[in-house]
Amino acid sequence: MKVAIVRGDFASPFELGGMRYLQKGNRLELVTGLMPVSDLSSLSFMDFVKLPCPVDLNFGRIDRGKMAVLNRIFVDAHVLFGLENKLKNLDIAFCAETYYFYSYQCIKAKNLGYVKKVISLVFENIPFNNEGIWGRRRLKQYVIKNTDRFIAVTDRARDVLIEEGADPKKIVRLNPGVDLSIFRPQVESRIMNHELGKKPIRLLTVGRLVPEKGIREMVAAFKKLHKEFPALEFTVVGSGPLESLLNVPGITHLEKVKFEDMPKIYNSADIYIHYPVGSKTWLEQFGFVLTEAMACGLPVVALNKGSVGEVVGEGGILVENRKQFEEVLERLIKNKQQRRILGKKSLNFARKNYDVKKYSAGILKVFKEVLHENHRRHR
Repeated sequence: MKVAIVRGDFASPFELGGMRYLQKGNRLELVTGLMPVSDLSSLSFMDFVKLPCPVDLNFGRIDRGKMAVLNRIFVDAHVLFGLENKLKNLDIAFCAETYYFYSYQCIKAKNLGYVKKVISLVFENIPFNNEGIWGRRRLKQYVIKNTDRFIAVTDRARDVLIEEGADPKKIVRLNPGVDLSIFRPQVESRIMNHELGKKPIRLLTVGRLVPEKGIREMVAAFKKLHKEFPALEFTVVGSGPLESLLNVPGITHLEKVKFEDMPKIYNSADIYIHYPVGSKTWLEQFGFVLTEAMACGLPVVALNKGSVGEVVGEGGILVENRKQFEEVLERLIKNKQQRRILGKKSLNFARKNYDVKKYSAGILKVFKEVLHENHRRHR
């Protein structure tokens, strides 16, 4: 089976790392822009096809001002010039979302007879979102009508697809996975060091440093808790326009960490925190960092907004506001046994629900079923 995984400049190792389990007997190509935002070196098991894309003008960064201009010029800036020809003689184009221009291009390539089927991975959890730009709604409706199968990563994403007009029979619900052989706990060494007094309790968060990810709120909560617990530390992994907020005693900022080094980062922490306040046009759609933290056996405390409640489930503590957030953190900081119990719950939940091998097997099953439909139709 020959598959093009089309993701443009926003290709992510968090989402795509599990594709290594699809490579046996299949040929995988990852189609990106010339300057992807993320470091994709961990995806070397795939062939890369790089095509010019307007998003390249951001020079590997997420520049909102430029994106707003580019989106209005192109309807959506994720145009991959020459994509249709690159899909010739392939079985499946595996794209993402209904509003990216490259999803529309994949449909065009199918209509030209270049690629047999188009399957789309969908995270979007706000109905009729991304339709304010002229032509965007029409683009979305065309993609929704002509995509052969959707893989929805949450119940909320599935419901949004249906509300926007997708055929429920075309939607498959799959939990994205974590590679449990890589993201796994080293709890004994963490607890041992803490008990011996070799290190303080450390909070951890991973994500873009932008307002909607709640970095302001997390820093404010840390500063308040740090007054009561002077040994408390907070490690922040990520980059963005709000980096200056991290110039606070007790906060360690790691701007860039290689994907393969992330398990070590998770295992150096005691509590994982996540506080995505969202915006009018974005609510947390999944949060791969949540599943990775849980797979490493970390207690998780997260704001119950967007799809966070679905993802965390019984594997963490969900809060509704900053007061609850600070109260829960204070309890966990004080109570080592509670941290241990919650860490075990998060680990068990991740192992049950987010095994990347199960996710990859589900994707492969969808690929085969869709191609079988094509075979039956042409017999």
